[in-house]
Amino acid sequence: MVQDIVDEITDEIADSASLEYVAEGAANVLYASNDPRYTRYLVRLRKRVQAQPSTVSVMEFMRQSITPLFKKDMVVEMRLVKVGNGVVKQLNSRLNELDRSGDRDRKRQGTTLDENEAYGILVESMTSTSDRPRVRIKGTSSLVTVDPDKVAVMLEFKPKWLVQSRDAPANWKYCRTCALRRMRSSSSEFCPLDLVSGSRARVEKSVRCLVPDSIVTLEGVDVLRRVTTEFVLNTKLFATLASVQTEMDRTGVFAATIDDRILIAMTARDCTAFLRIATCTPDDMIKRLLEGTTYIEVRGNTYVRVDTDNYFTVVCRLADLDIKDRTGTKLAYWQSIERALNDGGWYTMGDDNPCRL
Repeated sequence: MVQDIVDEITDEIADSASLEYVAEGAANVLYASNDPRYTRYLVRLRKRVQAQPSTVSVMEFMRQSITPLFKKDMVVEMRLVKVGNGVVKQLNSRLNELDRSGDRDRKRQGTTLDENEAYGILVESMTSTSDRPRVRIKGTSSLVTVDPDKVAVMLEFKPKWLVQSRDAPANWKYCRTCALRRMRSSSSEFCPLDLVSGSRARVEKSVRCLVPDSIVTLEGVDVLRRVTTEFVLNTKLFATLASVQTEMDRTGVFAATIDDRILIAMTARDCTAFLRIATCTPDDMIKRLLEGTTYIEVRGNTYVRVDTDNYFTVVCRLADLDIKDRTGTKLAYWQSIERALNDGGWYTMGDDNPCRL
């Protein structure tokens, strides 16, 4: 399988000058490319981090364990790219320059790319083409970018635990995500269970949190909320993600052992959803199909009609579906969280907007 993946590679990043730093996390750095072949992708390069799997291993896990669980259009496209000799070393020099200038997040300073890694990953870019900043939404893990041109909004958020923890007590009032927020004194009206509830009122409640009043576009925040609500109510993406979380964790984390199933479950509970809403002018066929309804999927595209003259396309992809740490450290951490939630009564204590209605 590994050799098959390597044999398929037809792309190469040969010049570090073609890459522009975009963002980074604990394990990877993302770059935009000015090479016309790769402008619809971000280039993801691996950092030198202890116990971090190789780039080829990440792709092998994606193909064998993640991709088969979802429809193709539910997950961002990813493919391997070869990285030429010296490219990573040159990029590390630029990271060091960012450290010295103070233009790099302080908690990332001092980390560098792995100069022994010969491959990177081309990741379908779901970010906005606007140069407007990504703004964090208070009380959530969400980021939003407003584009003044075609793209009305790009929303990034973590769906988190769409199904209650198997280790929660039978008389639980709060889902695992909301119980953890309560324990950490983090206020938010976004409850993951809303996304798969099928209830318009519940979906609208969480959408108000994900699409706050501070978002200002020509369409207006109410229109964006209506588009987002219709998408969440009709898409199969979140139901599929919830099913993966359920099927891959049959026991709960207390009884779990380190195997691919529990690692996939935890990956599915920590992935990121990229939701891109754009205004559009549909052709006559699409308009006819949307008569009397608000949501259709045609030719691989999703269309939402808000009123007679307002049409939007919506694209949503899941990302950050990398395999979790196999050493057992993560499992021990998850178990400690569950123990604290149960021992502290955070699943059951209180009556402030319970998740279980």
